Amino acid sequence: MCNLYKMIGIGISGRLRNMLDHRMAQRIAEKTTDICGYPVTIIDSSGLIIGSSDRSRINTIHGGIDAVFQHKQLIEHDEEEVKDIPGAYAGIACPIVFTDNVIGAVGIRGNPDIVRGYIQLIKNQVEMMYQQRLHFELSKIRSDAFDLFIQELLYGQFNSGQMKSLAQVNNINLDLRRYAFAIKVTDKTARTQPDNLDHEKFLEVIHNVIDSITEFLQEPQTIVCHTNNDIVSIFKRHHDASTPMEEFEELYEFLKRKHDLQFLVGAGGECCGITSMRSAYQGAHQALSIADRLGYSEGILSIQDLFVERILLEVKKEVVDDITLDPSLIQFLSPRNKGLHETLYCLCDNDLNITQTAKKLYIHRNTLLYRLKKMKQITGLDPLTFRHAMTLLLLLHMQKLS
Repeated sequence: MCNLYKMIGIGISGRLRNMLDHRMAQRIAEKTTDICGYPVTIIDSSGLIIGSSDRSRINTIHGGIDAVFQHKQLIEHDEEEVKDIPGAYAGIACPIVFTDNVIGAVGIRGNPDIVRGYIQLIKNQVEMMYQQRLHFELSKIRSDAFDLFIQELLYGQFNSGQMKSLAQVNNINLDLRRYAFAIKVTDKTARTQPDNLDHEKFLEVIHNVIDSITEFLQEPQTIVCHTNNDIVSIFKRHHDASTPMEEFEELYEFLKRKHDLQFLVGAGGECCGITSMRSAYQGAHQALSIADRLGYSEGILSIQDLFVERILLEVKKEVVDDITLDPSLIQFLSPRNKGLHETLYCLCDNDLNITQTAKKLYIHRNTLLYRLKKMKQITGLDPLTFRHAMTLLLLLHMQKLS
């Protein structure tokens, strides 16, 4: 991380000094030679030849080109002139100019009267290739700076000075109100995620989802990042026009329409500043973890609605085991009674309303009553009374969370 801090501190000017590396210079010399048909040479700012179609000249000094570096001038030498200049050949050399700095020179060997028409073309080609290299370097710096900011924000030791500097480099205002979400992305065709998928292919899926999120939100101060194998985390800027959950539900529906994927979302709460952003992030991931353990495959669950489940997570395993030793409870909690479990969940979600529960389950009222009677026969608890229904629900949650 220290190297990255140093790189960010130095900035792009430090990169420019090292842009004329030997490998790239040789590739450019060979490519431009193929284009014009005349030998091309790339020289660094000290006069050292670092790329040439004539490989015997590499790492030798090119003579007679001081004016190129000192005055940014094009120079020409004919056969007579180069007789007294060591390391020089007849031809033309001109500066490679970058952000108004001469970072090297390009030379083309041959009769100046013949190769003169090629030098501007070669110069433009070389400078364009270095522009592409600069663009890549800038993108890499930005990417590294953003990754470092996220790592320090979520997992690092707080240093307010460093965090402010990293936020400034990434144009992030830490004083804005945001809401934290964690999205688990699952490919519907994979039995497990992401083990059964090619890693590179799944990374592409994740990046496509991130692009879709950015496209939909169009909010530069919303932070979107890939924080785990199959998890995308979002610190969504909060506007007062609507609630964060309402805003996010629109994004959730957009993602479902655009991608043939499953999205399970944990919402972590509002945050402002480094400390609360980390806390909200942890809350979002805990909500996601609880939802996953409870068997949800998609939907949005808020940590603020999971108080009971968070309390149950604190119950020791020995206590859970002791409670569930009763033979009747063992029978009820058995995977064979999955249908009864789903019926109980639906009953509780619908406030113990028989008609609404039967409608949600797409079953006849009498079928529902039969299932509820069977639960009472197995456990001795009546799921139509609030206390007994809550007891059965807590038992199911304890089993899944333990």
